[in-house]
Amino acid sequence: MSRSVEHVKEWSTVPQHRTHGGPHRSMAVTSWCLAQPQRTSSGKPWSQMSELPLPPHGPRSRPAPRTAAPGATSESESPATDSKLVSSVDNALTVLLLFKSRKVLRVSDVAGHLGVARSTAHRLLTSLTQRGFAAQEPVTRAYIPGPELMEVGLAVVDMLDIRGRARPYMAALAQELQETVSLVVLEGANIRFLDTIESSHILRVSSRTGQILPAHCVSGGKALLSALSRDAINDLYPVEELPTLTSRSISTKSTLFQALDVVRERGYATNQEESEPDVTAVAVVLPTADSPSAAITVAAPTSRVGSVEALGATVQRIIADTRSKKEPKTL
Repeated sequence: MSRSVEHVKEWSTVPQHRTHGGPHRSMAVTSWCLAQPQRTSSGKPWSQMSELPLPPHGPRSRPAPRTAAPGATSESESPATDSKLVSSVDNALTVLLLFKSRKVLRVSDVAGHLGVARSTAHRLLTSLTQRGFAAQEPVTRAYIPGPELMEVGLAVVDMLDIRGRARPYMAALAQELQETVSLVVLEGANIRFLDTIESSHILRVSSRTGQILPAHCVSGGKALLSALSRDAINDLYPVEELPTLTSRSISTKSTLFQALDVVRERGYATNQEESEPDVTAVAVVLPTADSPSAAITVAAPTSRVGSVEALGATVQRIIADTRSKKEPKTL
């Protein structure tokens, strides 16, 4: 080891009290170290080296990132994180409920109601605004219900309105046929059951209110699909193969197009054990002044349905008779 390196090492190992003795002594040590020519182990000054030598075992690599042990829970999936997420969702829903009783909301209102800091309340309102569930007035800077929140409310009202308009038809069908009658709406390539009047028979098709099924497998779905254009159906079903529920379900888009042509010709759709065994159903589109938005189905055990064509004709007659009466005044 060269003398300059030895001197640096000697001064660097001076006990703490020697280097901390005062500002003059520490400055002297620093100045002396900087003044000495720094040399390598070969005796050459560092300034004459074209590049710094590498360590004997190659360049130092960064330590590999730590991985969680198998079965271990990461920090992002910890119960504490889940609890924070649930709390945030609960706070957001609470803010939306405040719009029921207040026309406008301010940051201080939300902070006081939730018991959180104003900064937290502001972030919450900003997130709702970005999603369209709240909007900020340009002058007062207060928050009002956003367009998305209004759309959700209108959609719910519209569904309730559909149920109200469909009830006279459903009641007439249930009374005469004594079978289960349901109201369905189209949701993408599926249908959702909105309302049901269940049959009084011991052996009957039970209520499916709230259930979602593939539209091409049920009568109500096919009735609604028949009102769509070919391009719209292609958008809903981009591939030829379709999922099935039973061995009798429509399994290809080509077969679906053929079935929809029959529905348009007849004026009603059928389901002959295509959604579940021993269940037969007939459906017609709910009569409305605007575009079809819902369908009414009559479902029964297959053993009680003598002819699906006769059932379809009877359903059409009851719908027409009910429409001609004064009960559904809005139609």
